[in-house]
Amino acid sequence: MKWTWSFLFSLLLNTLCFSDEFSRIPVRSFPFLSKQKFIEIQIEGKNYLGLIDTGSAFSLLRKDVLAKLSKKTYLSDSEYIGINGNHYITPNFAIPKLKMGNFFTETVLKEEDANFWTDGCSIGKPSLIQLWKIHLMYQVFREALIGIDIFQKFACIFDFPHASIFLASGMSDLIDDIHFHKNAFTILPFEMGKAGVILTLKTNLGNKRLLLDSAATASFIRLSEEEKKIIYTVSQSRDLFLTTELAANGCDFGCWKFKIIDIANDINDLDGILGIDFFQKTIIGLDFDHQLT
Repeated sequence: MKWTWSFLFSLLLNTLCFSDEFSRIPVRSFPFLSKQKFIEIQIEGKNYLGLIDTGSAFSLLRKDVLAKLSKKTYLSDSEYIGINGNHYITPNFAIPKLKMGNFFTETVLKEEDANFWTDGCSIGKPSLIQLWKIHLMYQVFREALIGIDIFQKFACIFDFPHASIFLASGMSDLIDDIHFHKNAFTILPFEMGKAGVILTLKTNLGNKRLLLDSAATASFIRLSEEEKKIIYTVSQSRDLFLTTELAANGCDFGCWKFKIIDIANDINDLDGILGIDFFQKTIIGLDFDHQLT
């Protein structure tokens, strides 16, 4: 099993200095449509709006956008699974040059299934207003999904409180140019799961494996029937789990609210999701270089 280090910054960065060795990317928001965060990427000289999705193992591009690219190369078809258990088979394309911030990289993009956002990711049945927002956000404004496969190519700091993402070839290139107190962060190990980065954190129901998912609009958890009975004895809520601790390695993020959901059986390597609420309260650095066996 491979592990690397996650730098979870518990204090805000005070002063940011910029270097040619790293790139700051402005993060965009559309609060009237979505809680999620977006950045621009560039392919073949044109900018596209991409959803930041650390909870996706792969990156996606809308079919109509892919059709306009002249330098893509078809590789194969492959399957991906939504949180509800729906399966999608779409083609993969090699993209020779994708620009994110000041960096260029080769990558593979999957063609996005047109129904993915309505029946693959929605929790519960969306209302007509929600369906309208989903269509506007994902079929009109947003063109791409930027998954963990692209972010893994860099050392990253997700600073959503300051509407920024920082990228560098290594974490030292980032922290050497950002001034903060050495005790301002906690180092936690994480595991790379099927969908992305998984943290193991202690809750009132024991240790839980939680996926860092910046595209999830809240934090979610899957509980056994016995665990549900335990929380029902202390709470009247049937769809929320409130833990008074969320901790590891001496760091406690305090009380945290999870929505209880059924996660597809195919997604069997995690117990829950830390969503956009976690990213909005915590500055998160991911260093994929220092792996331990």
